[in-house]
Amino acid sequence: MPSYSMGQLVKEVRMRKKWSIAKLQEQSQAFADEESGAILQTLVRMERNWQNPYPNTAAVVMEALDMPVNQFFCPYLEQYDAKVSYKIYPNSKAVPLIKQNQTNQAMKPSFVEVLATRKSTRSFSSSNVDLSTLSQFLTLGCGHRDDAPASISRTYPSAGGRFPIEIYIAILRSDDIERGVYHYNVKDGALELIKSGDFSQTLHKFYERQKLETDYPCLIFFSLVFNRTMGKYGERGYRYALLDAGHMGQNLYLVATYLGLGIVGFGQSGVSDKVIEDFLGIASSKESLVYSFALGHPQK
Repeated sequence: MPSYSMGQLVKEVRMRKKWSIAKLQEQSQAFADEESGAILQTLVRMERNWQNPYPNTAAVVMEALDMPVNQFFCPYLEQYDAKVSYKIYPNSKAVPLIKQNQTNQAMKPSFVEVLATRKSTRSFSSSNVDLSTLSQFLTLGCGHRDDAPASISRTYPSAGGRFPIEIYIAILRSDDIERGVYHYNVKDGALELIKSGDFSQTLHKFYERQKLETDYPCLIFFSLVFNRTMGKYGERGYRYALLDAGHMGQNLYLVATYLGLGIVGFGQSGVSDKVIEDFLGIASSKESLVYSFALGHPQK
């Protein structure tokens, strides 16, 4: 059987939903070209480890051929463990978060106090959120659990362990973090800079309908990657993914209260979600904005 060109191969890979594992195996063995066979062998392995199609063609090709992301005009890719997928921006500047010991936190205030005093904050002080505080906030609120096997479980529940929510953070003012928009790489515990600059006016305009008394130093976005949950549960997976966002939102509220931070959730912006998705650089056909939060220090 003649080997495929790269373009033909990618087209074939995009049709993989119709292929059984046996068909993938047969195709990969039939290819005379080593590279084509390697790509399909990768698909076979992924299909066996996770009974859903591998959703990112560029990631498959790059893993098999060890090629850089920009050769496929793809700024990010999905990376897989046996069960869980992670979004990463391998060409971005990474800011490592300060490692936290989740099980050795001095619990002040008490958990009951945290529950009783949790609230939305609409008046923020001029204090900035530094890297140490943001590291605690993200690690406790939505990071991997210290006691989790193979780094799969996180600090919030997710239907089927699919973890479909990605997190983006806009740093509007900080003493030790460059201003810009970052992606939270939960697997590596790092912030990946995807857009550098001062976007305060742009982002405040997005949410100008929100009745806030002051501006805020940090804005957090949740996006939903549809295929992670819907690939397993079908249409009902969309409902499950929204529940995931709710679990995460409550976690962020409780952790913010515990750390003495202020937080408020935004359910609606003053512009179309598509405008914000374009700003974040995400493809709305595969990943969509579902929730956002302002974060800072509350006004005393």
